[in-house]
Amino acid sequence: MNTNELYAHDGQHISTIWELMNHFHPRMSFLRSSLVKDAIMRGEKDTFIRITRETFFPGLEDDIVQEQFRLAMNRGISCLNTLSDRFLGEQSSMFHHKEIHVPFSLYEFIAQAREERIQGLQRKKDPELLRSAFDKVQAYGLGYRILQIDESPEVIAALRNYRSQARWLEDHFQFQEALDNVWNSSALIQFFGECPYKSRVKVLQSDGSIHYGSVLIKMMLHRYFPDEIKDHSGVEFIVANNKARDHLIRYFRTTLKTSEKLEGFFDSRYSHNDNPSSSPDLDYTKFLIRLPFPEQAISSHPLGAYLHARHPVEVQIFTKEGDRKRCEVESVNHETYKREQFMRVFPALFPSEIYEPMLR
Repeated sequence: MNTNELYAHDGQHISTIWELMNHFHPRMSFLRSSLVKDAIMRGEKDTFIRITRETFFPGLEDDIVQEQFRLAMNRGISCLNTLSDRFLGEQSSMFHHKEIHVPFSLYEFIAQAREERIQGLQRKKDPELLRSAFDKVQAYGLGYRILQIDESPEVIAALRNYRSQARWLEDHFQFQEALDNVWNSSALIQFFGECPYKSRVKVLQSDGSIHYGSVLIKMMLHRYFPDEIKDHSGVEFIVANNKARDHLIRYFRTTLKTSEKLEGFFDSRYSHNDNPSSSPDLDYTKFLIRLPFPEQAISSHPLGAYLHARHPVEVQIFTKEGDRKRCEVESVNHETYKREQFMRVFPALFPSEIYEPMLR
């Protein structure tokens, strides 16, 4: 891809992303803040550790706080590098960040970034110095966002309740394999696939490892914090046709009645999808249900030992034909959708002001 293609989505919405994630802004205003300037001028080496401790790790020792933040930065860096490899191909190495190794001092890390920015501007916007400074500020911002995700109650609940969610589905559908990739159920609906449903947690990859890309991109596109995302958990069904799709919708709506109504209900047969990254040809139905999962008793809560918390789970329903198109037609392919999402936030992650001089 050429520069114009890489930065095709460089526009006003990028500025709104930087309003939420100001550590990704190419001007690096964080380094010019009074907090940073005062800490460096006074040699207050515990300033950034203290802020991190109060925000994420109260009561922990300095070395633990600093090491946990370094590891969080590296998880964020790994996330960006993985996204670049996935969607940019041979060009990805130009946008790779280097991992941060020990010995590590958060104070020295930020002080060095500030000095590199000053030197870079004094040397007529030296692109290598400014890129190095930007990488450090962005890494700091990534560490902060990764820990926000790690400590989000919604993310923790999705991970904790993953197996309970699967048990709930098994109990309420009583799946039985009839033929290869065909499943009967107590709902009198047949389901198709290697399993009768696909269950996912947004922050988990298929191999069970943590992956932040999907959550991070969603935060940027919608200017969300992690606790505002409602589809950390999800389940997907494939049914025979539209008649079976309507049957399954009625089953959730009238028999299971996990919610007063199906929240966020969308059906591509009757509504237009206003998600700019999603193809209008994608044929599916989605909605939220809320499943009650047991919680540890709280003495002051009136439910006592019977306390449950109702957590959102996104349900997606495809017909066999809709699933076939999703796999075979590029415009509705899931990978195409994910790539479009990534390219919409690409200019916010890799600002042209920093990268274009090097690309040229």
